[in-house]
Amino acid sequence: MIRKTAFTQRPGAIVLLLLGAFVFLFTDAAIHGFPQDDTTVHHSGSQENPELESALGPDLQEYSPALATSNSILDQIKKNEIEILYDKSFSDRLKEEFNKDWYLFQIEKLINFTGPLETYQANQWSFTNEIRQGVRYIHCTKYAEHKYATVRYTLSFVEHDLKRIIKFSWFILSVGGRNNPEEFVSGSQVHSMPTKPLTEEVEAYGPLLEAANHMLALMQKKEYAKVHDTYFADILKKEMNVGGLQKTHAKVVELAGDIQHFEELQWRFIVKKYSGRAMVTVLKIVQHEHALVFYHFTTYYDNRKRIAGFRMYPLLSATSAKYSRNAEEYNTENVPKDAAE
Repeated sequence: MIRKTAFTQRPGAIVLLLLGAFVFLFTDAAIHGFPQDDTTVHHSGSQENPELESALGPDLQEYSPALATSNSILDQIKKNEIEILYDKSFSDRLKEEFNKDWYLFQIEKLINFTGPLETYQANQWSFTNEIRQGVRYIHCTKYAEHKYATVRYTLSFVEHDLKRIIKFSWFILSVGGRNNPEEFVSGSQVHSMPTKPLTEEVEAYGPLLEAANHMLALMQKKEYAKVHDTYFADILKKEMNVGGLQKTHAKVVELAGDIQHFEELQWRFIVKKYSGRAMVTVLKIVQHEHALVFYHFTTYYDNRKRIAGFRMYPLLSATSAKYSRNAEEYNTENVPKDAAE
């Protein structure tokens, strides 16, 4: 059974992006949401218990090939047959986006953090049937127990080919006893910009706050090469080059407009430990032309001037008609290599 945590009880609490999952595991960024014409959802359990099993009913047999493919992919992850998975189950479209070596690196990071996949329930499923611009897409959600964590996988198909996936994402829902964060915040209103000088308990995180403020100033001037060269750790440079950073931020700017203002003394620090090594995230709230945008910058405690991951997501206004979702996220975040004990 799935470990009952705050995450599993509130499955919509944190939305993460394409091909990645959890706060320190991510890939090159891309848009997670699309303008939707129609969406329907079917699941084996309930909103409260999405991990329950049940057989596909007669009216849902059309999803049987997608479920079989999804189960086969989890079997291949369990057996560590990752190259076979890529060759057999990735669509040509997905292979064009992500080459094999890059994909193998992402799976390696996932397994290093969560441990090997140990079990999943073949008859647990959730299908989102989505129509965009006249094309039908089917998204299958599966839960799996890894050695150290529960992982939610989402596998996406286009209607005419339910044997190969066009998108693959995973989201770490819980980490048993190894990931209890401490949080420190400069104020109590999340959607405003409360400011406060660093207190004694967070003085040690000052270099990360300084780096985050400088990165935002450079991104406001669109000086992405300086951000990349000065503040990206080596592991993040492997994930994203300067062009990738520019493209990622351009998507945020397209939604929210250019950066207008941020407060240097606004901060929220989240501290987590993996195998005894601390990682620190600072949340910055930034006013763009059309919306507030949350920026998360993450680093190792012992290297607080270079970031190992980041994400950003606009809180779109209710009057925005261009996109139907309330928040889009753009991420590239990393798990430490020694995270799995």
